[in-house]
Amino acid sequence: MKNVIKFILFVHLSNGAFAQSWLPIIQDTIVDNAHELLFDGSAQYNGNSLNRNLASKLFYGGDISAEIKDENLSRMKNVNLFYSDIQSEVSYRNTKGSFFRNKRLGWSVKMGVASYLTANFTTQAFQLAFYGNGPFVGKIADISGSRIQNFTFEKIGFGLIDKKTSSSLHLNFVNLTNYTDLHVYNGGIYQSPDIDTLQVLLNGKFRQFGNGSFSSGMGASVDIDKRFHVLKNNGDPLFFRMELSNIGIVRASSSRSYRADTLIEFTGVTFDDLTGGVSLLDSSSQLLNELGILSAQEKSWVMLPFSVQLSKMVNSTSKFMIQEFYGVRMFYLSDIQVFAGVDFCVPLRGKIKWHIGTNLSYGGSANFMLGNYSHLSFRNVYIGMVSENLLLRSGESFKLKVQCVF
Repeated sequence: MKNVIKFILFVHLSNGAFAQSWLPIIQDTIVDNAHELLFDGSAQYNGNSLNRNLASKLFYGGDISAEIKDENLSRMKNVNLFYSDIQSEVSYRNTKGSFFRNKRLGWSVKMGVASYLTANFTTQAFQLAFYGNGPFVGKIADISGSRIQNFTFEKIGFGLIDKKTSSSLHLNFVNLTNYTDLHVYNGGIYQSPDIDTLQVLLNGKFRQFGNGSFSSGMGASVDIDKRFHVLKNNGDPLFFRMELSNIGIVRASSSRSYRADTLIEFTGVTFDDLTGGVSLLDSSSQLLNELGILSAQEKSWVMLPFSVQLSKMVNSTSKFMIQEFYGVRMFYLSDIQVFAGVDFCVPLRGKIKWHIGTNLSYGGSANFMLGNYSHLSFRNVYIGMVSENLLLRSGESFKLKVQCVF
């Protein structure tokens, strides 16, 4: 399984290269007044109610047994969230030169590719998808508020760097390859006790942009990396970072969308007849046609899947071997996640520095997660690897960062 997720990561890395912040962020002033090449990549998925034994089957294939479905059903919450991303980024930073003779400003260029999947769903929606309508004979299956979104896009950007603080601002051109959005504002399905009448209440929308071509829309985004420090009573600095990624929108090209705001009653058919006896996850188009949902061609503005993170960084020049780090972050369509950990600087001879550490996180689209990382620097090369989900109960995580200074 670990080899599979690493393979998926490197397939995406070969198509381009941008990653959300990996834990922790290390503030290092050694790379000032230099040229830098950076590479970031990540592959992860997690959910606050789905176990990895089911989520991995959806990603990699495999039989979903009744035991697996029952176990995951017992984990369902009032609000069920799922999140995944595969992304990579390569960038060049120049802090040796100046930008239009402003000696304090350096500059940077970067490009990347990313694929996101976000979902929130009710317990009844999960039952309909994996059990059919059997558990709801004579009852209403409420799917109100359920939403699934999938983004695939590429970006290329130019940015300015404050040499004094390492803060940066990037403006990016964004190309949207694919976008899918299924949103049920209000919805419910009722099967009569005699299984001879099916009522469907549906108020929602389904949109999909992308027909296999490279571009399905274009737009712009901003990445902000604000770094600052405060002084402790003894005069030592504490470094902090505020990061906002993918703040932007794209104009999606014309594609067909489906809308519904109706109550439809079917007689003489069952829920399985309507969906063809397969999972809702595989029958959305057929189900929409059966319900007589109105369709139209449209162009649309789409907000990108952004993230916000505020964190205390690790100071690479600190004389202490052990440092704490902590922070809070939020992903698009997800709850707030908090994290905290401990960084240990392994004493080595010469110019080699090795940081290892562990962290705990809670919230977002997952429950408690345990992470571990290793960050090695020698001469002008920095390599970091991290997994934020070592327990492998709610998902998988692998992130990589390589930096070369010259």
